[in-house]
Amino acid sequence: MSIFPTKILLATDGSAEAQLAATTAADLAKSTGSELHVVHVGEFLPTILAQTEAEPARIEREAHGSCSRSR
Repeated sequence: MSIFPTKILLATDGSAEAQLAATTAADLAKSTGSELHVVHVGEFLPTILAQTEAEPARIEREAHGSCSRSR
């Protein structure tokens, strides 16, 4: 049994600190023959165009409802 890991997980956000961690993880994986798995996380930027499956039906109902009320 080896004291070295067989799998390494690197979570990165692209920051300077994450770059150092990435280099260190890659070097460690190479020197120990370990698998390197990388997860990249980023900033969530919601948009006005994002919709769930339920939203189009709700928007359509509201649009038709407002048209019939205005008549």
